[in-house]
Amino acid sequence: MTRQEIFTLLCPIVSEPLVVASEEIHEDSDFFAVLRADSLHMVDLVMKVEEKLNVEIDDEDVQEMQTVGQVIDYLEMVLKTR
Repeated sequence: MTRQEIFTLLCPIVSEPLVVASEEIHEDSDFFAVLRADSLHMVDLVMKVEEKLNVEIDDEDVQEMQTVGQVIDYLEMVLKTR
């Protein structure tokens, strides 16, 4: 899966619960400062991504992810090892 495909998959997962237009989501968008996510949003996001991509995301790794791009980086790494 390409970086762009992962980004395209993430946009609706991020935009719906945060009520943000997909066009406003960029790789450098900070979940907390820009998109105004909270910890419950992040739990929901992780669960949806895990289900959609059939991957498991470590809770400790989630705490390190501040931007959409960092989530994409992580997913690229996880998907390459499968």
